[in-house]
Amino acid sequence: MFMAAAWALTGCEKLNKVNFEHKIDVYFDVNPVNPGNYTYAEVVVTNDIEEVLNDYKGSLDKLQSLKIIGFEMTVEFPAGSTFDPYDNLDAYISAGNLGEGLIATIDPVPDGGLTTIAFYAEDLELVDYFQYDTFTLWVKGSNSGQTIGVTSFKVTMKVAVETQVL
Repeated sequence: MFMAAAWALTGCEKLNKVNFEHKIDVYFDVNPVNPGNYTYAEVVVTNDIEEVLNDYKGSLDKLQSLKIIGFEMTVEFPAGSTFDPYDNLDAYISAGNLGEGLIATIDPVPDGGLTTIAFYAEDLELVDYFQYDTFTLWVKGSNSGQTIGVTSFKVTMKVAVETQVL
């Protein structure tokens, strides 16, 4: 009896936890706006986390945690554009029938000609959002200065991932 139990236990593969970081880049344009409160961007993002998990021998059903640990926004174009017109910015995520979740914020947006700003990343568990093939990223906020011309931005989201692997 003992031999059969020992054999059964050795026949099972053990799951191990793996932690890693993953970056997601998102690009969007913002048309010129007068001072006010706006949704500056609403971007549908193709989710690549399943592919990344496969590289680590993981899968979506074994995904245990996924949280934003970094959120940066950079002015890509036109040259000379900065974040000076913006007062505060918030980033939200949604997917499927899940509601909007606040993932990052910066209030106030610092003046001084900055072309890259780092948001405060919220402690929001995102596993459910990343079960979908796509998710939507919103950037909302307010500006007291007028923006001139179409401005192109790049957002880099860094996420901490915890998954089980064989």
